[in-house]
Amino acid sequence: MGVASQKSDCCLVFALWLGIIVSLVAIVLYVLLFDIDPPHLKPRQALENVAATMLYSSHSVNIVVNGILMILHVSGKDVLDEPALVLCWSCWSLIHLLSLVVLIFLSYYSLLGHFTARLALHLGTFLLVLVEAFLLQHLFRHEDDCEDDLFHRKMNLSGEVNKVNPMQGESQVM
Repeated sequence: MGVASQKSDCCLVFALWLGIIVSLVAIVLYVLLFDIDPPHLKPRQALENVAATMLYSSHSVNIVVNGILMILHVSGKDVLDEPALVLCWSCWSLIHLLSLVVLIFLSYYSLLGHFTARLALHLGTFLLVLVEAFLLQHLFRHEDDCEDDLFHRKMNLSGEVNKVNPMQGESQVM
């Protein structure tokens, strides 16, 4: 097992755990701090229900997707070389990021308190999920194994050599 494969395994495990932990923390923070209805807002607004449903469902599915990829990786399957897994994970990441953008806009129109904290939660999870997506896309494209990068490229910087044959009447003097 080479250094590049150990690095990619470590980055893969880190990225998958990042996705699981970020979603767990987002759900716990939302339940404990922000999903508290004031008594004067009974019955609960439809907008609040939509936001809570989107948050719980998108983060729950994110935990499941990252958990499945983690289980496949631990069981010895090469997750990085399966096109179906890459395609499914990429589509899910796009859907998850779009749902987080929608949650940012829904938190603006929320009647519940703590707007700044909600916005910080949604923006923070958006940025961390974006970091996870970039990290996994980097690993899926095998950019770690590429030998043709800027630091390892051997470049020939010598100029062109003109071969002059003095026997055919060519001169070396200009």
